[in-house]
Amino acid sequence: MKLFAALTGASIALAAGILSWWSAAILSILRWVPLTDSTIAWAACSGLAAGVLLAWVWYRRNAGRVFSIPMGHLAVLYVIWSVFSFAFFMGFPFGAFLLGWLAAVYLGRRAAYERHGVECGVRKQVRFIGFVLGVECLAAGFFSALGDPHTWRFVLSLFGAEMLAERGILSLLTVIGVCAVLVSAQIMVVRWIAGWASRWGA
Repeated sequence: MKLFAALTGASIALAAGILSWWSAAILSILRWVPLTDSTIAWAACSGLAAGVLLAWVWYRRNAGRVFSIPMGHLAVLYVIWSVFSFAFFMGFPFGAFLLGWLAAVYLGRRAAYERHGVECGVRKQVRFIGFVLGVECLAAGFFSALGDPHTWRFVLSLFGAEMLAERGILSLLTVIGVCAVLVSAQIMVVRWIAGWASRWGA
């Protein structure tokens, strides 16, 4: 339980640092506020330091009840990290898969702690994980198909279907179909991981 509390606290600290960094960088890029590189770095470090303090306070209050944190709070944190991972992987949803698997471990352990079956206890959460992945996949697919046709043609060529890139409607249908397959696969994997994690120590 304390391990999950520590990991969640660390994610809060990192999120604060990244949010401060990106906020300062965006203000500088848009020229709304004239910031130097050293100022942006200072903002990032300050955000991280504030995040560490916030994470420590959070850990002290929640280390013993990490499995009773409201799911709504965790959903917000999950969405924030999904956005971060989407940007980190340059618009590809690779990070969403890893986040989903980590969330599945937590859900499985929480189900075991609360002593209820995984199937009935994590159904909504699994659907939420699939929904977030679906949004990222659609965003990445439409961006590639509509905004970056060269990358889209390369992706399709991996499956021997580069001719689809020349037809807009077929490209969009391909994006939707691939997203549906990926989301379905993620949901099945997340359910399996949650069930596996719920049996630890059983």
